[in-house]
Amino acid sequence: MRGDGISRGAKKRYDSKRPVVAVRISREQNEKLEKLIRDSGLSKSRFIRRALQLELEKKDRMYRKGYQEGLAKAKDKYTTHLYCRECGKPIPIQGVIAESVVCDLVDQSARVYHEDCQPPMVPGETRLLFEKDSDRPVIRTMPRVQGGR
Repeated sequence: MRGDGISRGAKKRYDSKRPVVAVRISREQNEKLEKLIRDSGLSKSRFIRRALQLELEKKDRMYRKGYQEGLAKAKDKYTTHLYCRECGKPIPIQGVIAESVVCDLVDQSARVYHEDCQPPMVPGETRLLFEKDSDRPVIRTMPRVQGGR
């Protein structure tokens, strides 16, 4: 045991969990740092931990912003659009499965409308109806009239 009452093992464990960080900065930078620390009312240790936390939060915000911008660009670039037969406005279709199903139905002469835009159905017609701001269709079919009387 050392003279101050702290065992060498305890000191090693403490130091390994809380390493000392030393940096060299210019006298001017040191004066600015000391002023910032004094003005903050925090200890040097707390000031640096807080600065580190703020920097990590900033990095996380930038990552999320970049991710959202990239996602928006990808949606714009890779979204298939069908057009309402009534109003002519685009209807976005996203996702490989949704796109595949919708394209198959359109190939089978299904007509595409916004749900609010559709005219009365005629016998034998298949429609894909989309609510405004939705990429999930509702499929409606009117059976053909069998035998005429």
